[in-house]
Amino acid sequence: MRDAKSFLTSDLGRQVRELVRRRPVTLQLGSDEGSNPLTVREVARVMDEARVSSVLLREDGSELPVGIVTDRDLRSRVLARGLGGDVPARRIMTTPVECLDAASPGAEALLHLLHSGRHHLVLEDDGRLVGVVTYSDLLRGHLQSPAALLESIAAATSAEDLADYAERIAAKVETLHGSGVEATDVGRVVAACNDALASRLLVLAEAELEKMSGPPPCTYAWVVLGSEGRQEQSFLTDQDNALIYADDSQDAQIYFKDLARRVVDGLLTAGFPPCPGGYMATNWCLSRDRWIRHFASWIDEPEPASLMQAMSFFDWRRVAGDLDLEPAEDVVRQAGDNRLLVAQLARASMRKRPPLGLLRRIITDGGRVDLKSGALMPIAGLARLFALEAGEREGSTLRRLERATRAGTVSEQAAESLADAFRFAFSLRMRVQLADRRTGRPLTHLVALDRLSDGERRDLRQAFVKIDRIQKATELRLGTGPLG
Repeated sequence: MRDAKSFLTSDLGRQVRELVRRRPVTLQLGSDEGSNPLTVREVARVMDEARVSSVLLREDGSELPVGIVTDRDLRSRVLARGLGGDVPARRIMTTPVECLDAASPGAEALLHLLHSGRHHLVLEDDGRLVGVVTYSDLLRGHLQSPAALLESIAAATSAEDLADYAERIAAKVETLHGSGVEATDVGRVVAACNDALASRLLVLAEAELEKMSGPPPCTYAWVVLGSEGRQEQSFLTDQDNALIYADDSQDAQIYFKDLARRVVDGLLTAGFPPCPGGYMATNWCLSRDRWIRHFASWIDEPEPASLMQAMSFFDWRRVAGDLDLEPAEDVVRQAGDNRLLVAQLARASMRKRPPLGLLRRIITDGGRVDLKSGALMPIAGLARLFALEAGEREGSTLRRLERATRAGTVSEQAAESLADAFRFAFSLRMRVQLADRRTGRPLTHLVALDRLSDGERRDLRQAFVKIDRIQKATELRLGTGPLG
């Protein structure tokens, strides 16, 4: 049996699509009111013949499944309840089916299953079904750290129980990085753990409030913004979150402001510093209608101040809650058709430039270079812009570049150059931060050039040159001109 390190390197560091061993087995549901609905007996027969532990159920004409039936479902929902084989499969299937991006690292998929308590995970790629992986597919070796951390989060009865979270997540970064997992994938694993933490704090806060004032007055969504929204953090950085709720009543305003305060305080206890710019749910606790009005105003009147807010909020990602955010998604998708907004967003995004001087030599500040402002933010801004032009909003920087390439808003060569530069800068920052952590130095985004090898300095300069070229080409294409 492989040890934990080799398992991390060979399985959890790979895209989860690589762990799919066969095509998924799917069946059409049919109508329960018709004469031939799909029955439990038929599902069990197909599973037995195909020697699989799950079957995906689809409606006519749908690509992605609307339900899943597993061998556990047949035991617990059919046999244990004394039901017969003629029961429609629709009655015992699990629905809706949660899908994960097939490009996610195996470690993120494992954490997703551990957090959800399920044993099968459906993978998709831009709305296309890729396959199914199981808990055992992902956990063929001994890897206790993700499970142990999530179990401690689930068992917490107060924020104080999670006061060591920052240290534990830093140790996880060290383990994953040392085991060969790509740095950007480590960021996604950290984001999955952070999501579990925020979800648990919401559960605890809701329980406290229920004793005082009852359950939530309406549905809501807890969202994260910025780099956390893009799943591109490694160590804990500033909080970037917001709370959106359905009904703009006085009761809802009072309740959700209290809920937001309790969760933000819990995150502070767990080691998340407050956001210097104020992008926290204590300040951004809005009804969905007000949230949409904010977006609409930023899009209709793209002034510099509103654009800075828009760039953070364009990266939102739901962490918890059942509120339907599709109306807000619609507003943002339409933003790509607003050429004034696109041009202004391009100008705002490209205020961060690679530190290049005469003859494209790297400009330093005291011998150090800021990887965040010089590489990561410029690339994230370009990817956000290209994706918006393509009518896409959510996703990591790398995912946005892939989708923008397919939509034709950026060339394949430019997207690959940006992706390579992003991975290099992200990995370099993580490596430097890990070294700083070991020696007790404060973690920053700065790297001293004299700490790099000749090859790394050459690669860093090349990354800056690529970013600079694509920024200038984008300015030319959009007619935005150089920034003063």
